[in-house]
Amino acid sequence: MSPEAQMKSETSGEAGAGGVPSHADCVAMAEELAPRLAPFVDEAERSRRVPKGAADALIASGLMPLVRPARHGGYEHGWMAYADVLAPIARQSGSLAWVLGFLLHHQWALGFFPQATQDEVYSQAADPCIASMFAPSGRAKAEGSKLRLNGEWSFSSGIDNCDWVMLGGFAEVAPGEPPVNGWFLLKPGQFEVRDTWHAVGLSGTGSNNVVVRDALIDEDHWVRADPFGNDDMSARSGNGGIRFTTPPAGQFQYGLVAPMIGIAMALHAEVLRFNAGRQGLLIPGKIADDPFLQAGLGESEAELAAAYAAMSKLDDAITAGEMRTPDGIARFRAGMGFVAKTITTASERLFYLSGGRGLDSRKPLSRHWRDLHAITNHAALKYEVMFQGLGQAALARVG
Repeated sequence: MSPEAQMKSETSGEAGAGGVPSHADCVAMAEELAPRLAPFVDEAERSRRVPKGAADALIASGLMPLVRPARHGGYEHGWMAYADVLAPIARQSGSLAWVLGFLLHHQWALGFFPQATQDEVYSQAADPCIASMFAPSGRAKAEGSKLRLNGEWSFSSGIDNCDWVMLGGFAEVAPGEPPVNGWFLLKPGQFEVRDTWHAVGLSGTGSNNVVVRDALIDEDHWVRADPFGNDDMSARSGNGGIRFTTPPAGQFQYGLVAPMIGIAMALHAEVLRFNAGRQGLLIPGKIADDPFLQAGLGESEAELAAAYAAMSKLDDAITAGEMRTPDGIARFRAGMGFVAKTITTASERLFYLSGGRGLDSRKPLSRHWRDLHAITNHAALKYEVMFQGLGQAALARVG
């Protein structure tokens, strides 16, 4: 079964409870959205950012509540619904899938802030556009009950389309105590964008720098990151769904690997199409009759299906409440490392099978390959680090 067929077999179902669109409904909405995004693909590559019209199309599609808390009109679907929704968009463009995926993903991330902060954001827009950069690049100092934040953050994808941004940093909350790692939510007007994005992959994501100078952060606009590894944060956030009572650290990589699997499926389909009717140059006959090509395509399809199945199994573990402990999170992170590495291996083989003509930078095949490598370079997908944590946990159990 191909990855696309497997996805379709797992998205069948009736409409969700209370009129909430089902998993399958949301995938159908994404399939309907995808062709409307096609006109923006080349523009995104040229302008180095996602055009506003593409973000507007996502908002109009009805998909923005996909993983949002129910108390703010969200559907609270699982992470495989998120992955399946991004797949049709990834067929059009990895850059669009990456940024539009984050616009959805950050509805979930906002759900870990205090209730009052969430209410404030949603009171200003039904579908707020929120960017991020969670690496702790900023520094804040207490100023009464508030914090004074400064810093510059790289790689904030889609920031040009966003009014709000969540940023990571260390806060000095009390004299003589070590700084606390946390997330800060900045309001419109509290940050600037510095145009720095010139990249060979995910070229159209506008992953520019965010600059903050002396922004005064309200007490309810920052959260400590230390509970993210093993605490239930629902009492403060007011969101009781399983993906909000499970710590963020046990889920975060779906924001990265979900667009990745979608782009890889698109690459696989493109290599199949590309080779189906080609004639050999050095060896007469149809390229499609080459047993080495056939074997490579088959192995890559099997790898992508295995990666998809692993993602699904890990999402099931979240649903079952198994990702709330350091050991569970270590298994999750290692599993996501396996997924990312497997997708990368399959994609390398697929690009190799495209031959010299696959190098044409104007074609989707080359763009998909470049976009996948840009995701692989993300600091949160370093395989060795992700595997190491599980190895340490395993040794501790028998030590």
